[in-house]
Amino acid sequence: MSREELVLGKMERALTHLRPRLDTEIPTEPGYCFEGGFIASPEWESEEAGIDIDIAGHPDAFVSVWFYPLPMRKHDRPLLERMGGVLQFLGRLATSVRVLRSGDRQVGPYRGQEHLATAPNSGGMRGHSFIWETEGEGTLDTPALKIELTTGHRDKDGNPQKTKLTDEQAMKLWDEVLNSFRVRPTTDPQKTSQNNPPSSPLRPLGELAGTGSICPQNGWWRCVDTGNVAGGRRRFFKAGETMPSVVLLGPPNLWQALRKKPPTYETKTVWTLVDYEEGADVPSSESDSASESVDTQGGSKS
Repeated sequence: MSREELVLGKMERALTHLRPRLDTEIPTEPGYCFEGGFIASPEWESEEAGIDIDIAGHPDAFVSVWFYPLPMRKHDRPLLERMGGVLQFLGRLATSVRVLRSGDRQVGPYRGQEHLATAPNSGGMRGHSFIWETEGEGTLDTPALKIELTTGHRDKDGNPQKTKLTDEQAMKLWDEVLNSFRVRPTTDPQKTSQNNPPSSPLRPLGELAGTGSICPQNGWWRCVDTGNVAGGRRRFFKAGETMPSVVLLGPPNLWQALRKKPPTYETKTVWTLVDYEEGADVPSSESDSASESVDTQGGSKS
């Protein structure tokens, strides 16, 4: 059997188990969830999920996070041994690579290793390549993880950029990124409904919840979107409610200004838990409420 036939066979088997899924639905059978869908399968050979995160205020930097929740063939050597082999392989070119820090590092319950280096990028300008890895135990609770911070990467036009971060600033940003990661407790699907909200201790301030997810904690939540947000950036939600999207008000043209109806855009967002009390006053600096009445029918640009 050729490689193409093998891949097509796997795709056909996956498609037979594909079905739509609401963002608030947590399937009870094993499989793989993604936005709007679910692939049921009790026998995954491997699984990985990754995300790239842009960092506000640092246009040349981004963070990559990779999760490997199923048992996988482990690296033949730990991260630090592999990186040492790479430098040896580079030979004279390795003189342009400067290691800022390397060693064992624990992030939450995970024991891993980090390797922080600075080196020229493809345009000859210096950037940073920071990596932290843990092998985990090949389970959903203790997956293998890899976190990377890269600076000096290409801009949207594909041109190499010079990082604006010094080594010290990059290392500080790296520490802030790693220290922000933590294990989120999972919730029984039977408890994630508005009629039967989850009962749990107070979640820490700073807890995050995205649009479409179940609110884990009664309290005041603030969306990450800045600008003119219809209804304000800060709102009170109860545990068990579905976290909503937000409506942003754009700058009106002359005709829209005369009608007092600015253009509106509905978008998904991330909410941050900022306070617990239902009766707490909302500071005007955080409410950002719109003074005009807004027609949000359909959630599209008007």
